[in-house]
Amino acid sequence: MSVSRIAQCVLAGLLSGCVPNVTGVVSADRVGDLLDPPAPRIAAPAAPCGERGVQDVSIERAPYLQSVDRESAAVVWTQASGAAAVEVATPDGQVLGTFPGEREATTYLEGAAQFVARVGGLEAGTTHCYTLRDDAGRVLFGPAALRTAPARTAERVDIVAFGDSGGATPDQLMLAEQLGTVPAELMLHTGDIAYPDGTLEQFETGYFDVYEGLIDELPMFLTSGNHDYQTDAAGPYREVFVLPEPRERWYSFDWGPVHVVALDNEVDSAEQAEWLRRDLEASDAPWTIVITHKGPYSAGSHGPNGAWRELYQPIVEAHGVELVLSGHDHHYERSVPVRGVTYVVTGGGGYSTRPVGESETTAFAEDVTHFVYLSIEGDLMRLHAIDATGQEFDGVEIPRS
Repeated sequence: MSVSRIAQCVLAGLLSGCVPNVTGVVSADRVGDLLDPPAPRIAAPAAPCGERGVQDVSIERAPYLQSVDRESAAVVWTQASGAAAVEVATPDGQVLGTFPGEREATTYLEGAAQFVARVGGLEAGTTHCYTLRDDAGRVLFGPAALRTAPARTAERVDIVAFGDSGGATPDQLMLAEQLGTVPAELMLHTGDIAYPDGTLEQFETGYFDVYEGLIDELPMFLTSGNHDYQTDAAGPYREVFVLPEPRERWYSFDWGPVHVVALDNEVDSAEQAEWLRRDLEASDAPWTIVITHKGPYSAGSHGPNGAWRELYQPIVEAHGVELVLSGHDHHYERSVPVRGVTYVVTGGGGYSTRPVGESETTAFAEDVTHFVYLSIEGDLMRLHAIDATGQEFDGVEIPRS
C-alpha cells in the first residue's frame, strides 16, 4: 500500500482496520533555535522520468534503491512469478544498458522471489531513469528516477534522517507524507524499522508499504535496532536490504563530501570499534556523520548508552566526526557540542513518542514525531527538525571540524 493509499485510509477515519493504534505527539509544543532561512520546502518531488505508477500484478514488493554510489546501484524487488531486468536510460529516452535481475536465496520470503539487479557504469550526480521489463520487453514497473551519489566536489548535499518508525501507525504515515516536502537526495534510518519483532511481515507493512512511493527513487541507508533483532538476530533485516559490505552488521559509504558510517549496537564489540577507527583513518571526506541506534547521550527513558561512550566516543572525537544521529528513545534531542561532536536523538519516526527530560548536555529536547533535514554546503551543515505536521521546531548550524 503506497503512502498516498495509506494516508487516504487514515483520513477516512478507518484506523482500526488499517493501522495499529500506537500514537504519540505529532506537533511540537515548544520551539528551540530556528534557523534563518528555514528549510527549503517543495510542493512535490520533481518527476524527471515522467509519471510513474505502472506496476504489474506479478510485482509484489515494488522496486527500491539500495547501495547507491557514484557509479552504481542495486535495484531490489520481489516477484510472484517470472523474472525481469532493469533497463536504464537517460531522461530523454536514450537507453544506456539493461541489467538482469538475479534471484537471491531467501529464508523468510514465501510465495515470491527476491531479485537484485546490479546497475553499473553510471555517471556521478546524474539522474537516470530505470524501468523493470520482462523477457518480452513488457513494462512491469516504471519509469522511476535513479540519481547517483554526487562527486566529492559537489557544492551541496541534502539528507533526511529519522528512526523508530516501523509500525504503519497514523503518526508514521503523517511523517512519511512530510518527507517528500524537502529536497532530499538521501535518507538515513537510525534503526527499529519493523515493530515489534522485526519479522518479514512487519518489514513489509511497516516499511515497504509505507515508503514505497519514496524508496523507489530515494535511497535509504539504515542501521538495525533492537526490535529488528527480535527475529533471528535481524535475519529479515539482512535479507531485505542490500547495504554496503559488510552489510550484515556495520558499514560506511560516501555521499558527495560526506562520509557516513553505520554502527550496529546489538553487536557492540572491540572488533567493531577497531573497524571504526580504521575506517575513519582511511577517509579523507570533508564531513563525517555516524548513524547508530542506541546513542551515547539521551535524557529519555532509555538514557545514555555507556557502552557506546566507552567503545566509540573516543574514536569519533579523535577523527573529527561532526554529527552522530541515534534513535532508540522516541523523542528529539539535540546536544550541545561535546568535545566537538553534536549528538542528535531522532527516534520520533512514528512508533509513538515518550517524555524526555534534560541533562547537562541537552541543548533542546521535545517529545514529538519528527525527522531531521540536513543541508551541507561548503564548511557549514544546517540541521532542521521538522514535526509530523510540517512545522519546523528546532535547528542548529554545525561548522566543519
